[in-house]
Amino acid sequence: MSEAVHPPKQQRSREALARLLEATVAIVRTDGLAGATIPRIAEAAKMAPASVYRRFRDKESLLRTAFIDVLERSNAVNTAAIPPMLEDRTLEWVAGALARSLIHQYRLQPTFMRAMIRFVENDDDEQFRRRAMELVTTNAQFVVDEIISRFSHRIVHANPKRAVTFITLVLANVVETRVLEAFSLWTEMLPISDDELVAELKHLFLAFLTTRMDAGR
Repeated sequence: MSEAVHPPKQQRSREALARLLEATVAIVRTDGLAGATIPRIAEAAKMAPASVYRRFRDKESLLRTAFIDVLERSNAVNTAAIPPMLEDRTLEWVAGALARSLIHQYRLQPTFMRAMIRFVENDDDEQFRRRAMELVTTNAQFVVDEIISRFSHRIVHANPKRAVTFITLVLANVVETRVLEAFSLWTEMLPISDDELVAELKHLFLAFLTTRMDAGR
């Protein structure tokens, strides 16, 4: 994976790198990948373009570092926040909270989410792509494991881990398509509000995990 040409060692350099990554994310959030040019990023970070190129070989290398930083920070926040948030909660509450959280995440920064997904999908740096997917997988797996550890007694599926993984991915894929794709079957065939979508996803989540199907069906 392409890294910063000169990894920062001094506090001042680390602060400059932090500003650079923050500026990169901010511009991608508002203007997507096309708007994230080195001159614009440098200006937003109050740096000269030449200073950016001393750290990164090209725009793609900078974007890789920025996206990995975002994913690592997201994992750290979720690891700290999710366990106490789930204390003394019901599976019904978790189902609704998961659906609302996914929708909020994509609604909050659709341009950034769309850009990051497309970049990871299409980038030619295989090491970066593997690292990005590893972080996304770790994040999702943490949610799955927390649900299983707290609600395994409610899950009637013969393979609880597979069941929770499956339904969590279904919710994530539904929300991603519904929010990020301007033209899809969701917008054409089922133009419902976000609140209505939460209700349907909650019902789906609970029905899949807690309803026992007859063996012959």
